[in-house]
Amino acid sequence: MHTAEAIFQNILLGASLAAPVGPVSIEMIQRGLLRGFWASFSVRIGGALGNFLCLLVVYYGLPKTIDHPMVQLSIWILGAAFLFFIGLRGIIKASKQRLLTKDPGDIGSNGLLVGLGLSLTSPVGILWWLGMFAAVISTEEASLLVSSTVILGVLLWGAVLALIASFARRFVKERYLKWVSYLGGILLMGYGVYFVIKAFQAI
Repeated sequence: MHTAEAIFQNILLGASLAAPVGPVSIEMIQRGLLRGFWASFSVRIGGALGNFLCLLVVYYGLPKTIDHPMVQLSIWILGAAFLFFIGLRGIIKASKQRLLTKDPGDIGSNGLLVGLGLSLTSPVGILWWLGMFAAVISTEEASLLVSSTVILGVLLWGAVLALIASFARRFVKERYLKWVSYLGGILLMGYGVYFVIKAFQAI
């Protein structure tokens, strides 16, 4: 496969893999409706950085560490705790009518860190990306640079989603924004419950 063709296919692959709605997308939609494009897109950048770290793990042959039961259990528990934190934080801010405020020192206000945290504490996401990157690398026998173009597809889809959310913002009345935060918080905490169940199943 020619390099240009591999890059194009990787970009499409990255965009298609990022399209399904998960914790990162939910957080992006919330922030896009509340604060606009960059607040939303920063979450996707953080998530893409986490995806790139998964790529490095696969490229340098370290995925066996993830297979250890205690490592997987730790990731499930950490993922659940982080999702509960982000979800509950959104609900509390909505209840206090502080949706549009950005508190200095609050990790939840930093979209980049939140995206990175969501990416690196999602066991499903980690295992999915490790497996996908392993397939890409083994199929193409490509360089790290070519393989990493999958991340470009993730970012392109993220830009589209952030644009849609920020555009929709002008049509959502302010009094409804808190319900968006309530719903987003509940969905994120729902993912957290799922991670807790999987953690118990792994014991």
